[in-house]
Amino acid sequence: MIIKGMPIVLNGVEQEICQMIGKERLRFDNWLGLDPKLYSGKDPLKTNIVSFGAELAFCKEANAYPDLNCEEIKPYDVKLHGKTIDIKYQEDRNGDLRCKGKERGVWPDWYVLMTGTFPVYFYVGIMMKENLIVPERLKVIKQGCPPMYVAKQDELD
Repeated sequence: MIIKGMPIVLNGVEQEICQMIGKERLRFDNWLGLDPKLYSGKDPLKTNIVSFGAELAFCKEANAYPDLNCEEIKPYDVKLHGKTIDIKYQEDRNGDLRCKGKERGVWPDWYVLMTGTFPVYFYVGIMMKENLIVPERLKVIKQGCPPMYVAKQDELD
């Protein structure tokens, strides 16, 4: 059982896996011609590594197997108990759950927010898509970027 605020520490082998997956995801993003700095403005390799670290940390505590396929874009990161889950990461411990609008109208069932700094992450909470993907949550976070759905941490289960 995952407890809100609980630290989840990735061990050395898990950190190496994050490095490998991060590099492969960046390679695939480049092949697709995606702009990896569009939202964060940060180093795209580091962004891929720490984001996958958040996914792996959640999966580690949820006893779920992470998706290691780096050559397919899916609307979710993991399936758990028959539900699809998209794991979102914010470095800021007080950061909001943020979700870009999806093309083709494909949405996961749940959204999880993880915070922290690689290799230590914190589970913040979870929200159903029906509570997150609503027009009143759509906000422009950064000028020049499409709006995102946003939920504050205290709104998460």
